[in-house]
Amino acid sequence: MIQYLPPTLDHPGLVSWLRPPTSLVKANCDGSFDEKMKQSAIGVVIRDHTGAVVDGLALQSPFESSLYSEAIALREACMWLSAL
Repeated sequence: MIQYLPPTLDHPGLVSWLRPPTSLVKANCDGSFDEKMKQSAIGVVIRDHTGAVVDGLALQSPFESSLYSEAIALREACMWLSAL
């Protein structure tokens, strides 16, 4: 089951990782694109409620925009979570 937890960012300049509730995992993902090198990559990290890394993924990808890389990273995270 994928559960959406809304962001709890109270201070725009201060960002910290919040643990998921007990018995749940949390995925953090990111995508990037280097315009000059024409290369992109995605990364996903899954952590449990103790903050321990359950699994992770980092891939170079053939996408040609930062937005598309971000979207693919999110899709990969959702697919990975739904398979758990």
